[in-house]
Amino acid sequence: MKALFEKLLSKSKNIEKVSLPKDAESYYKPIAQALADMAPENWATIRVGSKIFEDSAHLTFRCFVGAPPQQKFINYPRAQVQIVENLLKELKQYHIQCNEPWIGCLFEVNNTGKYKVHYFYEDIELSAIADSNT
Repeated sequence: MKALFEKLLSKSKNIEKVSLPKDAESYYKPIAQALADMAPENWATIRVGSKIFEDSAHLTFRCFVGAPPQQKFINYPRAQVQIVENLLKELKQYHIQCNEPWIGCLFEVNNTGKYKVHYFYEDIELSAIADSNT
């Protein structure tokens, strides 16, 4: 499954356009892969809402399985969460260097390899970021 997903990621992407140099995309694939590695069997979509600050990081995950997709609550191991958290911290640092400091980020990937990213520039609840339909 991992090899298939890596192949799909190399072919397709659905990235919401932001005013950043193309280098920002280099952060997206590792995040998408880390999320896919966390996904259970029969997954459709996994998303993470995050708020990354200088001294803390807050993440919440949503996983959807089956057809039609239904949300499944999963208690992820801390090691897997830490990988995603570190990747999102790197992405946040990149955006700060580009003078595009976001407050929240929604990252979503589906089982076909398509992913999308949406940034929030106003302070809203973490659950609202994770549940947004952007």
